Amino acid sequence: MHNLFGFNNIFEHSNARYFTSDQLAEEFVWTPAFESLISNKNHIILGSRGSGKTALIKMLSHECLTKLKDEKAREIIEQRSFIATYIPLKVEWVNSIGDIDDNNLLFKWSLNLSSCARFLDTIRSCLHSYVEDEIDRIIKEKSICNKISELWLSKKLNTITDIYDDLEITEYKKNIIFNKMKLGLKLNDDDLMVGLNFNTDLFKPLIMALSTVRKEIGLSNSSTFCVCIDEAEFLTKEHHRILNTHMRSYNEIVFKITTMPYRHYTLETVTGTPLNMGHDFDYLNIDKQGLHGSSN
Repeated sequence: MHNLFGFNNIFEHSNARYFTSDQLAEEFVWTPAFESLISNKNHIILGSRGSGKTALIKMLSHECLTKLKDEKAREIIEQRSFIATYIPLKVEWVNSIGDIDDNNLLFKWSLNLSSCARFLDTIRSCLHSYVEDEIDRIIKEKSICNKISELWLSKKLNTITDIYDDLEITEYKKNIIFNKMKLGLKLNDDDLMVGLNFNTDLFKPLIMALSTVRKEIGLSNSSTFCVCIDEAEFLTKEHHRILNTHMRSYNEIVFKITTMPYRHYTLETVTGTPLNMGHDFDYLNIDKQGLHGSSN
């Protein structure tokens, strides 16, 4: 799908980004640094370009962890204790909305859509891991998709593929609207309705869907659900402030966010109370300890 004015497809995996889950699992080695991330604590992962941040954070995702031939990984999957979704960010996407997004509403909308699209990968992985019977799996998928498509798209869709395709169309239509805004063209009523359900608090559509999946698949409330956001160095200071706010206030999900050294631009939040390192989150510096270093 071609995006006008350089809008990048937010579903596109942006090196380890291009690896399939099988390829990444084949190359990956379990380390103390990696194990330290499998927790219910927020982490900011620091590392220079090429240090392995993307491989580390992508490997946390449920669909990658299920492919890893490691006893600890199998235990985590079987116990349903840690379920993560990987969300790559791209500099082209961030830059393309910057000059028309004074209140960061487009940033929130786009990240809501992107996180929901990636969550579909997690749902598919959970269904294959936790529903053995193929017929039961089809029934569960339909039930989940009926509910979350109503939440996200105000229509009833039956499969993960159907929802993904509809989200991709929504993203394409929204990009056209972004172009109109760039050109100073007036938006009509139909434009304002595109993707309306994502014009809400950041991560709210994802959390609503997570609640549905928990009930349908039987995930315990003690299970840790994690959002893994890659390449946050491409975001602005204000974007970091928004994410910091969610790290400080959300109980439903934990965050693992990668960025380059000195590119976690602020500890401030939009509430005025800054993040407290060691309490609200921990830094993990890959450059200092390496992927094979101790997590202590």
